[in-house]
Amino acid sequence: MRARRTLLAAVATLLVLPPLARSAEPQAPVDEDFLEFLGAADSDDPEWNEYMESTAADAALREKSKTPAVPEKTPAEKDQAQGT
Repeated sequence: MRARRTLLAAVATLLVLPPLARSAEPQAPVDEDFLEFLGAADSDDPEWNEYMESTAADAALREKSKTPAVPEKTPAEKDQAQGT
């Protein structure tokens, strides 16, 4: 009997809460121009791709990818590894 009451309470809660959880304020409309601006970075325009290839950021990323992932040991860590 107790399990039945618990189940009934759970079902009633699930039926009542969703309508109460909705916001009273309307959603803002989608800004189509802003979405177009955000999507423009993935452009297939050859001039845009040439510009991106010539930027310093691209060269910095290439240099960063060449650096080793494991940091070099400090002198104290080297001494500790040698046992001195």
